Amino acid sequence: MYMINIKHLSLSFCSQTVFDDISINIDQKARMGLVGRNGSGKSTLLKIIAKYQSFEEGCITILPGKRIAYM
Repeated sequence: MYMINIKHLSLSFCSQTVFDDISINIDQKARMGLVGRNGSGKSTLLKIIAKYQSFEEGCITILPGKRIAYM
């Protein structure tokens, strides 16, 4: 079972598209790095997963009993 499941996530600010229909499954034992240019949406994605920011479309499921923190 996946710890985090993201399906068809989309987000725009005014006329700038940040995410368009992205999907990813993150396993409980996965070790990941998030890499990209400045302004590409790395922090925004983490804030969305931690529920500090809303999104327009899609679904994020977090395994029951798991807590997501963002610092």
